Amino acid sequence: MPETPKAKIRRTITDLGFAPITAVAADGKPTYDSVTWFAHHEAGGRDYDAQPAGNSGGIWADGREVYAYEDNQGYNISLTTVGVTDDIDKAWYGRTVLESGAVEEYADGAEYPHFALVIVEDTTDGTGETTIFYDCHIQQRSGKQGATSEGNGLNPQFPQHNIAARPRLDCFAVKMTLPSKTKITTIPEPSKAASGTTGGGATTGGGN
Repeated sequence: MPETPKAKIRRTITDLGFAPITAVAADGKPTYDSVTWFAHHEAGGRDYDAQPAGNSGGIWADGREVYAYEDNQGYNISLTTVGVTDDIDKAWYGRTVLESGAVEEYADGAEYPHFALVIVEDTTDGTGETTIFYDCHIQQRSGKQGATSEGNGLNPQFPQHNIAARPRLDCFAVKMTLPSKTKITTIPEPSKAASGTTGGGATTGGGN
């Protein structure tokens, strides 16, 4: 008697990482640096919401929709982390981090850095899921909140990051989902990317 398939329901985020895009070729193909994994207690992922970006519609004939289409512009992601590290300040927001630890923000109109976002999640079937968003950048600066604690209690304030995940220009790849909890060290190339790409396949790595 065949075994009943287990439900694959995402349970929790287990790891959060990113890989800076260090160069973009004339055809739009990005080159990625190695994946950096955040320490759980410094910038671990608390929650995220990825909403589709782009318009959809259809063509009707004889009283029914005969053709449906969608202008896939990737996702608009709202990501909450425990805190903000120097890596996030520099590689996501393009801020200046001084040796003293001070962080400077300038209104100079500079483009936000681009990076690949990697989210690893546990699933109820034990397999897990790793999602790579290929081309991300900050869409809008996050706000800053503060509040007093009540008595001796802890009243943490968690930063929220507004991220635009857009299609790659070389092959229009938006994201890849791996059926495993894989802490990759390099960003895997999409199957429709041109041959001779830089980056290589997914490999497992260390980290916390």
